[in-house]
Amino acid sequence: MTRAHAIETRLEKLVPALDEYYTSGFLTREETVEVSRQRQHWEFRLVAKPLLLLDVRGAITYELGLEKRLREYCIYTKLNLQHRWDIVDRIEGIYKIGLKHLRNKAEHEALRQECVLFMKQFQRNGSLSNLYGELMVMHPRRSDIWVEAAEWQGFSQRNTDNARAIIQQALLTMSSEPVVWACALRVELQFVQRLLEGLLAEHREEVRKARKRAAKATEDGDEENRANDAMTAAEEGEATSAIAPKLRAENEDMAHVLLDLALAKTVVEEAFDSPASGTVLLEQLLAVAGTYAFAREVVELAVTTAAHKMAEACSGSADVTVAAARVCGARGASASSSLTIASDQQQLRVRTQWRHRHSIDTVFAHYLALEDLVMNRYTTAIVDTTAYLADGGSGGISTAKRRNQQAQQPTAGASLLTPSEEDRRRAAVKAVVSLLAFSFTPTSALAELSGIVAADTDSTKRFPAVRRAFAEALRRVATVSAEGVSRVCAHLLRTPATAAASTAASTTTANKSKRKDARQTHTTLDMAAAVQWLLGQPHLDKATLHACVTEPRERTERLLREVTSAADMHPPAKSRARHEAPAGTAGAAALMTWSVVQLEHFLQAADRDALVQGAGDGVGGFASVPPYSPLKTAAAMTTEDVERFIVWWKEEEAVLRGQQEEGGDSGGALAASRTRRRLAAMKLLHQHGLLPSVDMPASAKKKSSGNKRELLKGGISDAASEDAWAKAQGALLNRSSALQFVPVAGATAPARLPLSLWRFFSALEKLEGPTQMREKAPRAHAAVSRSGRNGSDSDDDHDNETSGSGVAAGCKYAEGSSSSTRLSSFAAAGLLFLSGVPHSTLSREEEWVRLEGVTSLLRCRLFSWLGRRVCTRDTVAETLQRAESNLAEAWIADLQGLLALAQRCQPLPRFAQTHCVLPFLEGVALFRSACTPGTALSALSRNVSQPAKVTRDAVQAAREAYEALLQLYGVSKHPESFLPLVYDGTSTKKLAQQAATTPSVCFKASTAEVQRANAEDWVAYVLFERIVSKDLLRAKAVVEQARRASLAPQIFMVRLSAL
Repeated sequence: MTRAHAIETRLEKLVPALDEYYTSGFLTREETVEVSRQRQHWEFRLVAKPLLLLDVRGAITYELGLEKRLREYCIYTKLNLQHRWDIVDRIEGIYKIGLKHLRNKAEHEALRQECVLFMKQFQRNGSLSNLYGELMVMHPRRSDIWVEAAEWQGFSQRNTDNARAIIQQALLTMSSEPVVWACALRVELQFVQRLLEGLLAEHREEVRKARKRAAKATEDGDEENRANDAMTAAEEGEATSAIAPKLRAENEDMAHVLLDLALAKTVVEEAFDSPASGTVLLEQLLAVAGTYAFAREVVELAVTTAAHKMAEACSGSADVTVAAARVCGARGASASSSLTIASDQQQLRVRTQWRHRHSIDTVFAHYLALEDLVMNRYTTAIVDTTAYLADGGSGGISTAKRRNQQAQQPTAGASLLTPSEEDRRRAAVKAVVSLLAFSFTPTSALAELSGIVAADTDSTKRFPAVRRAFAEALRRVATVSAEGVSRVCAHLLRTPATAAASTAASTTTANKSKRKDARQTHTTLDMAAAVQWLLGQPHLDKATLHACVTEPRERTERLLREVTSAADMHPPAKSRARHEAPAGTAGAAALMTWSVVQLEHFLQAADRDALVQGAGDGVGGFASVPPYSPLKTAAAMTTEDVERFIVWWKEEEAVLRGQQEEGGDSGGALAASRTRRRLAAMKLLHQHGLLPSVDMPASAKKKSSGNKRELLKGGISDAASEDAWAKAQGALLNRSSALQFVPVAGATAPARLPLSLWRFFSALEKLEGPTQMREKAPRAHAAVSRSGRNGSDSDDDHDNETSGSGVAAGCKYAEGSSSSTRLSSFAAAGLLFLSGVPHSTLSREEEWVRLEGVTSLLRCRLFSWLGRRVCTRDTVAETLQRAESNLAEAWIADLQGLLALAQRCQPLPRFAQTHCVLPFLEGVALFRSACTPGTALSALSRNVSQPAKVTRDAVQAAREAYEALLQLYGVSKHPESFLPLVYDGTSTKKLAQQAATTPSVCFKASTAEVQRANAEDWVAYVLFERIVSKDLLRAKAVVEQARRASLAPQIFMVRLSAL
């Protein structure tokens, strides 16, 4: 009764408005009754327990439709109704009911955002202000609400005082939130922009009045000199460059706030002194400052302050504890340190954030590429306030005098909002030179940054943010000077990793003065020549040399001096200093080197061919030495070696495709290409001591000194090379001598092979896999007959045994293959190599490479068999049915042995299971069931025939594979960031490109995507039981299990009902 009485009371309050709508002609009698009925219906829905978001939105949708009709009617009839806004008031009341009674946080937040949009649309400023006040009281630590309220006050209402008050109140409780500091900076910069635009508008008004007076003087026919004086005064007043000096002369305090951006700089300084100090804060401050064209000084201050904070936090001992943070803070306070945070725990957290290698990498990238940052990365160039006013502001139009000055001085436009293409290219070149100088710096120069070099032992992977900044700068230069960029990249790829070691090793000592000498760049690349290539100029004048070479180098040196000075202020413990000091060539080696994958898209055809030819000389057997240094001993294989080999391999495949498309002797070209690639693979392994038991053929050594063009055309096809390849193949496919990620003790191979070596096995599988699958036919009959004789005596002994775990359970062929000493394919050798990779010790990037390797090797073997890149159960069943029985059994044995070996590479990626493992197992089950028609696949009787047992085991193997896949979702508490679930087949190269644009979403999926994938897997399991197993009772049991165990039962039921 109480609810009914409340509903009746609310409806009675709406009667006067309905009466006016009826008397004004907006509603008829029938429509009035319908509106009353609908409102009564929604009122009962709004008081139901529990309240549903669907009902709230339904009531609002109905009222919005009524409001739209009323608005159109009032516009058409031009009526001014007394109850014109009663419908809007009712909608607002419905929103308040929903916000009060909805308990689900996600639904509450969605309705809150809709309510805010509604109030902004209908300009309910008072109601919105009250709503924000209530929300801030209810959620004192929700930064998004406080920031949203401050931005609404500052931007929409143009009330800077209220916005500042909200932000200051938020900082009292949320000073560790970078988004609050970013909002504070945005409020101050918006305040400055409004004042600057006001000054420009006032100046334009004065210019307009001066022009009007001049025109009036001319019309009145005054003396000619009077008119000339007026026009001259108008031209002088039109120059906006006089605004800044005039403001400084009239009001120094206002000029300090507007021109020097004192308030904005204060916010930046306090932000880096707060607990929010870190690279996240830096990126958010730069994102805010980049939207204002006059904030160059703020950008420079933020980057410089971040570099100082990073250097200061990284100095001293690497053992960061609360006690160490307290001692470091006391030292810093005595030396005017800026890490003055009240709490020791907060100071510890801030130091830990700055010491992270991602933070160091980000600060270096922003500091070294600052010129490119302010000139090219935002919508307009970022300048100072004086240049902003001189250019007329963001919406100002340059005068004819200003445009003539820009045309006469094209290089002087670097301080304007719309710089020329030459200015943009010069800014990118400056960034390139700074980054190159940093990359050629000896490792000993960053000895103060403890752990940064030790964490990334591969110099081609250090500082990924710096590499992305370098690639972006090169990309901008390449739009104008692609040839110069290609020459620089080719020179970087030809330069060995130890180019700076011989010249810098002698300078690495413990003495401070000699340590500064070791910091100098030692490289074979001349910076002046590189600038000439990038600018496309044969000679550089003195000004260009200073601007594009000297200044970027000095900027890099200032950064390194900052790190050194901070280390001198807070020296590390003596024991740590002795441990961290680099010695010998390792400390003088170049800090960063470059790989083919990182720079290959900048190479032009000529430079690419030269590099490919060099790679062929090093790994293809055409020369006895590698491109840049003789190999006296077996060097450790690196990722760069593998990448260069793969680039050469792809180029060889492209040449072969071109010859086949042109016609001619395609068979001879194929044989020659196959021989060259075999010798290249053997040469690569020989260079690194991975095939000590196999000698290179003598014919290859003789022909390598002969005519290289004839060798490329005809290849090496004598018996010696075939014998050498047979020995190498036997060594690679032998379990005892196969390559392993961490070789066994006593092996002559390096301590650890690169993880990307799976690409070597994948290339060999594509080359030799189809031939190996065809060669199984002659051996299939004998193998099957022997297994049949051995299995006939033991059928009764194994009837009651379970099929075991793994995808190859219940298959005798898989057991025989896995127990033999010889691997069946190069894909199996690659999986054996990846099985030795310790999953728990890999970084997320390396784990992605491992998952890509497992998936690619499985797909390569299936492609070698099927000849199709997409594997489905129908394709597998059809291929098996078309083949002879003996050959089909041999194929099944080979692939089941491969899948059994893949089980050692746990955890398997979901993508590999859904695209390789499950389609194959389901296809085998269909093939087995087609061979035994009319037999129940789930028969549990003891006396069953051998074909029925094999069919049952095949179905059980696929069923266990589905169970293993679904158990993968429960391995991690956060499945949206669990890489075996997130991996979607994207290559590492494409992933690196995506990470350059959106690093925050890299290696992570949304919760909705994981839920949809889980629902799809459960649906596929149900379809397997229906179609393949044909067991409807078990399919029903799987449905019940999915309703309890799936991540999103609603999505699963929707997908299931759509079948």
